[in-house]
Amino acid sequence: MRNEILILAIAIINYVNTSTARAMSRMREVGIRKVTGSTQRQLILRFLSDAFIISAASIVLAMIASKFLFPEFSMMMGNQVAFFLDFNTILIAFVVCLLITILSGGYAAFYL
Repeated sequence: MRNEILILAIAIINYVNTSTARAMSRMREVGIRKVTGSTQRQLILRFLSDAFIISAASIVLAMIASKFLFPEFSMMMGNQVAFFLDFNTILIAFVVCLLITILSGGYAAFYL
């Protein structure tokens, strides 16, 4: 269990690092938006909503793939482990999605 959490944490850190580096290339977009009259609140909302959409789509795709591929993987590995997609799992996924959104979109939203 700890290995899976460690792998997930490394993947999240890698994604946040990549999105922070990508945010530097969006400085021109920020400048154009400021010149055309965007407020600071609109820019923050834009960057955070972009990050949320990408995070939510990724988590939904991962849950769908896990739901369909987990039984095959479980049989291939030789142990029968049940995969439950209940309310608690969805709640944890939503909280992780919000955390990833704040970490990945926060730099672009609040610094740029």
